[in-house]
Amino acid sequence: MTSFRALEYSAWTTVADGLRPLDTLVFTAGIGENAPLVWERIGAAAPWLGVGLDEERNRRGEEVVSNPNSSVDVLVIPADEERAVAAEMSILRSLWNQDGPGL
Repeated sequence: MTSFRALEYSAWTTVADGLRPLDTLVFTAGIGENAPLVWERIGAAAPWLGVGLDEERNRRGEEVVSNPNSSVDVLVIPADEERAVAAEMSILRSLWNQDGPGL
């Protein structure tokens, strides 16, 4: 189901954008960055979007998993949600200390 939902979203985004071709597909966070089988299923179902996966790169877990003939760059980028939240909280705290609770 995850593969279908991701592909469905990519397809509708492409259609909603006036049928402009997809230029990059990024897998990230949780299952996105830890599921080569999901990437493989999406790649197999999406050649009409220009997606082509390199099976070896996919198996090795490289950052770029698209094949040389793919018109779409397919990337796997690890997410660090905890660091992003900490950085935002640090900014918020400094603003709070500067201006008080009224922000």
